[in-house]
Amino acid sequence: MTALCLGTALIGAALGWLSPRSWPLSRSTVSSSSVAVASPRSLSDDFASISNKTPAAPASPWADRWQETTAYASTPARTRALASLLEELARTDPQRALALAQNQPDWRLRDLLRDASVRGWASTAPAAAADWALNVRIEDRRAVVGAVFQGAVTDPDATVHLALRLCSADPEPAGDYGHAAIAALVNVGAFAQAADFSSAMGSEKYAFLFKSAYFEWARQRPAEAIAAAGKIADPQLSAQARAQAITGWSWADASGLANHALTLPPGPERTQALAESLPLWLERYPEEAAAWIQKNDTGPEFDAGLAALANQQSFLKSSPASALALAADISDPTRRTETMRSVFQQWAARDPLAARAYIDRSANTADRVTLSAILADTYPDGAL
Repeated sequence: MTALCLGTALIGAALGWLSPRSWPLSRSTVSSSSVAVASPRSLSDDFASISNKTPAAPASPWADRWQETTAYASTPARTRALASLLEELARTDPQRALALAQNQPDWRLRDLLRDASVRGWASTAPAAAADWALNVRIEDRRAVVGAVFQGAVTDPDATVHLALRLCSADPEPAGDYGHAAIAALVNVGAFAQAADFSSAMGSEKYAFLFKSAYFEWARQRPAEAIAAAGKIADPQLSAQARAQAITGWSWADASGLANHALTLPPGPERTQALAESLPLWLERYPEEAAAWIQKNDTGPEFDAGLAALANQQSFLKSSPASALALAADISDPTRRTETMRSVFQQWAARDPLAARAYIDRSANTADRVTLSAILADTYPDGAL
């Protein structure tokens, strides 16, 4: 009897993600839907209720495909096929789809199929799916809410309203919900709606959502993101949005951003564009970026690029003297000294005699003093 009770308890725990729960939050912000919000019950009662309400379906083409797919060996392709089938079923019979997902013995597959079912449900009844998601236990609720947004996002404007409602109804994980909403909107190219949602959430309280929206927008449509940021009425928010757009652009197309920077007038935006783009471009395509810098270097805006190029490992190892010469061209005195120190320390550690010879040849007295001190720190025993 003890073994039987223990087994029952373990099964109940494993199947717990469908269990509803009571909330300290008001549900006045949650609109009514065709699916009522359940009251708290035990895990076993909840599972039994779902099972009793979803009897075996009559034979159908869908049921035949389900039976055929479940008979296959467990592979990623089988998992994708099962998820697709349940997403399809949930558009018309979400409770049965959820019950079939619940019946899977492997918890990883069970969670994947649950989320697929929720996506299908939300694509046709997003409010009902959202209400159900709010009653999933907290450990799973974030993933389920994310699945709601993924299903509902065929209507981006409605998804924004739904996301704001869910964040209001369940404020503790609202930041996570916000990330999931922006990810869903960005995934379908609804960048303007993602930016609107982030603003509605509050650019101060949820600054990371505001930054994420413009960063992701610029990764795919930089010109649009920059233009949209420029239309924001608040000058401070507009500058923040433009800064994030520049960062996103640099990650997606560093060379494109660098060339765009050349079209900008001197100022903070041009400086940031070059500071963001040149190090990434050098990291990915060092020879191409180095040639571009040497061709276009016209002022202090290029300091970040010169510093990155001087510290680029393949260049530093093959031509340390040239790397030091680039560092010496940096306009900002502090950055110039820091870069020269970094480059020379690495050179001296590998080839101290060559580094010593460079000091002896240097025509700049201040540089000779600085580099000699670095060499003395590197070899304090006076071996050189």
